Amino acid sequence: MFLSVLITPMFSQSIMRSLYLAMTFGQASEAVDRVETLVSRERLIEPDSPRPMTGNAVQFRNVSFV
Repeated sequence: MFLSVLITPMFSQSIMRSLYLAMTFGQASEAVDRVETLVSRERLIEPDSPRPMTGNAVQFRNVSFV
């Protein structure tokens, strides 16, 4: 009985650590996938002579958020 009281917390602690480790690896994999998606997109076209902003108003024309 005394031995099981000492051993049981070690087993549960190691199980929780392994579950936490698996969860962390899953989150890291998802983050890498998101970064790869962003990097693989085409670059935006940059104007030859950009104009400086003249105010603080912003307008979106022909823009879609997917």
